[in-house]
Amino acid sequence: MQEDLEAKAKSYAIAHLVPQHLQELKQRKEELIAKTMTAVKDRLTKEINYWDHRAEELKMQEEAGKPNAKINSGKARQRADDLQARLMQRLEELEQERRLSPLPPIVVGGALVVSVGLLQRMRGRQQATTAMFARETERIEQVAMAAVMEVERNLG
Repeated sequence: MQEDLEAKAKSYAIAHLVPQHLQELKQRKEELIAKTMTAVKDRLTKEINYWDHRAEELKMQEEAGKPNAKINSGKARQRADDLQARLMQRLEELEQERRLSPLPPIVVGGALVVSVGLLQRMRGRQQATTAMFARETERIEQVAMAAVMEVERNLG
């Protein structure tokens, strides 16, 4: 109890828990990013192709002396270029999301678990019977789990 338990807990977490957690996070994130990239490429490429094709059609009509009153080839070309820029920007954003790096853990609480047997020995009493111990363990576990779940809910 004389040691800096928070520093010890952080060191343990950095050495043993953070790498595993980071790997799990990276795997889930990579799957999500891959799906998103596929969807973004598919959707925006279709739109870019549409507006490229539309710009060419409008240009041919303009050259034939039949201008479109609603949109001209320049505007259609501009839409295709804007969509291309948007595609590149979105893909870059997704690439940046792939670059995860962990921050040091933050200790928000702790618990000291002392067995009932140790407490009774320290008080000079006999140990509790196994039946009572098992029953109390279950009850205490339920109370502890309820407390932890309440804290987790409050933290979001």
